[in-house]
Formats: sequence, structure tokens, C-alpha cells
Amino acid sequence: MFKLIYFYTESELVAGFFTEHSAVPFVFFFLGEYSSIILFSSITAILFLGGYNAPELFINNTFINLQSIIFGIKTSLICFLFV
Repeated sequence: MFKLIYFYTESELVAGFFTEHSAVPFVFFFLGEYSSIILFSSITAILFLGGYNAPELFINNTFINLQSIIFGIKTSLICFLFV
């Protein structure tokens, strides 16, 4: 009779830790990895870069919260350097 032969490439058989994770645990694994990058980048921005503090070049009389924008820029810079 006929034999069914399944052809597998090497990348399908040996892909490191990708072979152990299905779709949902794999997503949660990478979600945990990237959230830890953001967490440690924000902690580093708070401890070593002064958090939301910045030199006051002008007086902000608007409703825009520049402190959160400054903190986000510092955290994004550290995330960029971390990755």
C-alpha cells in the first residue's frame, strides 16, 4: 500500500523553546517579558533619571501634564537602550 511520508523541515523540528509553547502560553510568555522591560525601565527612570523632574525652561500654564510626558520619554529612551 501507500505510505504517508510527512516531510518536516529542520526549523519545524528544532526551534528551541518555541516547540514547548502553544499559542496562548506563548503570548503570555512574551507579554510577561515585555512588561518586565517596561517595568524595569520605569524604575530605572525613577531612580537614576529623576522620574518626572526636568529643568523648567518655561512656565506651563495649560492643562497639559508635561510631567507624565517627560516620564514617558525617559522610560521610552531606557526601553530603547534596553532592547
